Amino acid sequence: MKKAARIAGWVLFALYLAALLRLTVFRPGRMTAPALNLIPFAEWGRTLAQEGPVRFCYLFFGNIVWFMPLGWALAARGVRLRWAALAGFGLSFGIELGQFLLRTGVSEVDDLLLNTLGAVLGWCAAALWRRWRLGRALSRLRRSRWRWLFGAVCLAALAAALVLCKAVRPNLLFARQWPVKGVDVSEYQGRIDWPVLARQSICFAFIKATEGSSSADPAFAHNRRGAAEAGIAVGAYHFFSFDSPGATQAENFLAALGGQADALPPVVDVELYGSYVFSPKPAGEVRRELRVLLAALEGATGRKPILYATGRARRLYLAQGFGQYPLWLRSVYLPPAGEWLFWQYTDRGRLPGYSGPERFIDLNAFCGGEQAWAQFLAAGAA
Repeated sequence: MKKAARIAGWVLFALYLAALLRLTVFRPGRMTAPALNLIPFAEWGRTLAQEGPVRFCYLFFGNIVWFMPLGWALAARGVRLRWAALAGFGLSFGIELGQFLLRTGVSEVDDLLLNTLGAVLGWCAAALWRRWRLGRALSRLRRSRWRWLFGAVCLAALAAALVLCKAVRPNLLFARQWPVKGVDVSEYQGRIDWPVLARQSICFAFIKATEGSSSADPAFAHNRRGAAEAGIAVGAYHFFSFDSPGATQAENFLAALGGQADALPPVVDVELYGSYVFSPKPAGEVRRELRVLLAALEGATGRKPILYATGRARRLYLAQGFGQYPLWLRSVYLPPAGEWLFWQYTDRGRLPGYSGPERFIDLNAFCGGEQAWAQFLAAGAA
């Protein structure tokens, strides 16, 4: 029985390698993107660009780690335990394979492959545990005078991991000192019930209007009107593109605004995306086009635009020459350094009132109390 279980493990590993090659190097043309998530390699880059490195590692390695206990069970003593684990994995494999062959679009073949790899690694970990007698080493460590230091390091590593994977969000505590809260949304939040959001002490909303020189958010007009009618202070934002001139981007954004003045100044969102995550565009080119865009917006609206930036984009592009513009900073782990007007403190918020493909909603804080907020709105209306 032990030999049969070992053979089954090597068969799973061979299937993993074969499928990995088939889905990457020799990818068949009939496979469509919905069936794959992190494979092929191009999808890895897209996920990294959209989710960020921490979330990417969580998604990628999470699928491995969750199945390592299965491999450990296969290598453990007890024939029944081994065959129960194999049966469970076989059932999972059958379901995924059936969905894939029926082309239902819900099968995530990449997850299955990473689960397989996790099971194999768990098997290897159990074998090394026995071979290197790690159980005895751990027993000696428990009696060592260094056990408290080791325990503290492990707890610190666990706490850091929980924060980085956003299971624990200290920013929710830090943001409590700022009473004026708001959201930023796009078409991905789907249909939004703005009165429901307003009843949750949401004071402002930044709504995506445009992107680049030609793209417009189809939900912008509806969200803009609905938020204003619910008594929420509205602001529109434009996603800055590195691939088109600042002048045409300004035309696109201003066309969406339609000459209507919002309660909040217009916003330009500057962040790295796509291939620019790995190869950022030269700062001189970005700053030149960004200045053109900002000057056009200020000239047309009579208000100084707000610059939204991630930490990296701020360091690359906004460190010089943009000190006169108010900042809306993204910092989802700890409060941002330096001066800011708005702070996006989490991208994992959940509130009743919207039903779209995106489960989460970005939450933001205004740098000031309710009196400062009233003065800020009054200054914009003047």
